[in-house]
Amino acid sequence: MKTRATQLSRNKSFYYQDLDTPAELLNQIADSYQITISNPERIPHDLWSHGALMAVNADEALLLVLNQLDLTFLWEKQGTAIRLLPVPDHVTVQKTYSPRGRSLNETIEHLKELFPTAMITREGRMLLVDASADLQEKVEAELNPSKRPVRKMGTPQIDVLPIQRRKFTLRAQKVPVLAVMQKLEQSGIEFEYQPQQLKQAGVDLNQRIDISVQNADANEFFDVLFGPLNLSYQIEGIKVTLTPNN
Repeated sequence: MKTRATQLSRNKSFYYQDLDTPAELLNQIADSYQITISNPERIPHDLWSHGALMAVNADEALLLVLNQLDLTFLWEKQGTAIRLLPVPDHVTVQKTYSPRGRSLNETIEHLKELFPTAMITREGRMLLVDASADLQEKVEAELNPSKRPVRKMGTPQIDVLPIQRRKFTLRAQKVPVLAVMQKLEQSGIEFEYQPQQLKQAGVDLNQRIDISVQNADANEFFDVLFGPLNLSYQIEGIKVTLTPNN
């Protein structure tokens, strides 16, 4: 049976769509590695453009997402749970390792000599290192010389598909319509409207709505998005023109 450290070090890829939330992506990662997030209420609500985390292990995947939310995490229950924490002024990262070739105690003493500022402890059969990200790379290189460097998540590519050829998935409560529009703009969609015309019609784009659509086509999605504001829309290519209903 594979050890927990081996399971967490397995590289996987994760994909997320336009308007997915950080919580959905973190849950996808947690489910894949059978991790419990003990305080998910710390995850702020946001809507992200589509993207992917390619060939990352559990530590890398979690940190790539949490760092963008000004959060980090602490491993608990021998690598089966994490607790979310705010990023401190002095940023450190916790990572687990399964060293080979030496006993765990010998490895700890060896690493403490090489990296005296790192916090190195034993967690069951795993090695737990609490150190800066730069120092973690040195620790990993010492333990696994052939290990590739951590891949950074680049800026997601903008989808150039016409709106009518896209599918939309979004589940959110009390989200401002304008916030959804801004996230859609990041995926290449353009909105055209006259602010004064909307104001005269009593339309407030900051109005909060509840929305739940799954794999919806463009018309279904925009009906749900703009219907509560009594707005009409016209789709042409990647542009959506908004006008108030008379």
